[in-house]
Amino acid sequence: MKKFYLFGSLAFLLGLVLQACVDPVEQTEVGKEETVAPKTMEFHATLEEGDGTKTAMDGLDVVWSEGDTIKIFSAQYPAGKNFMLKRGDGGNVSGTFVGSDLGPGPYYAVYPAFVADSFNETDGTLSGFFPQSQTYAEDSFGRGANISWGTAMTQKDLRFHNVGGVIAFCLKGTATIVEVNLYTMAGNGKEFLNGSMQIDSSTGTIVQGGDVRNENSRKLTLDCRAGGGVELNQGDGVTFYISTPAGVLGDGFFVEFVDSEGMAMIKSAKGGGANVINRSKIRRMPAFTYTPQYNADFLLESDDFAAYGGVTTKAAVNCCLYTQGESQYAYMTYDRYDERLARFQDWNKGYSVALNILPIAMTMNATPKVTVTALGETGPIVSKSSASMKIIKLTAYHAWLYDARADQGYVIKMAEED
Repeated sequence: MKKFYLFGSLAFLLGLVLQACVDPVEQTEVGKEETVAPKTMEFHATLEEGDGTKTAMDGLDVVWSEGDTIKIFSAQYPAGKNFMLKRGDGGNVSGTFVGSDLGPGPYYAVYPAFVADSFNETDGTLSGFFPQSQTYAEDSFGRGANISWGTAMTQKDLRFHNVGGVIAFCLKGTATIVEVNLYTMAGNGKEFLNGSMQIDSSTGTIVQGGDVRNENSRKLTLDCRAGGGVELNQGDGVTFYISTPAGVLGDGFFVEFVDSEGMAMIKSAKGGGANVINRSKIRRMPAFTYTPQYNADFLLESDDFAAYGGVTTKAAVNCCLYTQGESQYAYMTYDRYDERLARFQDWNKGYSVALNILPIAMTMNATPKVTVTALGETGPIVSKSSASMKIIKLTAYHAWLYDARADQGYVIKMAEED
């Protein structure tokens, strides 16, 4: 019994020693422990307003949504911390955001939180990115698409300002739209629509954008697939809103509308001040009726070279697909003859297609003369001389040519110097 009692006493003493070594805790009830909660902060945040009754975005409702998150930076936390909107504050221009302690101000904030990376207090710039994809929302832009930036000295006066603007397209018809793709015109080398960015905290403007040499940085996508797509009507139509950086599209743009049946329509606009996207404003394009023009697979082709038959039908066929690592291609220009050559081939599959294009210059909606030399298993693609084709799509390093007489299309790669 003594041995048993002595063991129990030793265990009790060890327990006291171990308890003295652990981190301090808050005692709530006898025998129960609870760790001390971290200090929290609350910020009162207001979105940009116009005339007092409408937001500055041309009357379009711009309010906080339930679940919204902003990222706030301070000198003590240059990597920033996320703050979430208090439940019940959704649907209002002003709201309270809650998060952990940031220390003293000034404070710098961005909405939505996921686009922000870090803040450089030395030069006052925020590093982050402008997303390529947005989600359709009825009568508005998608959640998180309207990037906003704010500063404050205290927790009570955090005011946000829109970084970019919006372009709006109104479509009428009977189709169901599942995707909208917006592109800047190729060859300008000045505009970016998505990618890495830096925001000047003193002006709220993007001072450095993504790599314009990257073809994908000149495109924005509006995903409309939720619920099976957006059904058009023949009355007032449906408006699609796409948020963009401010100052873009002045050099021209084109847009693709893709429907649920695998067809698409493409519209283009020339450059000019009338198309520039201004900060905190909506650029509304004239309404038009959706009419399917081309097979969506052809318009959205991502390979460097391809040749399609039946381009204006749902049954379009990719006759000669370039396969990375298996096929070969060559492209060059002959300044002396004002001629462009594009050739791709695959000896394993047994075909070769060469295009001689005059003139060299590639511009949207131009109609160059194209000589096609087809060898081997090319299906409906056959040799022809000086066929008139139209450039229906043009990105930084690729062109889509359409032969209306044969209902065939070609995707070619161009040199970077183009």
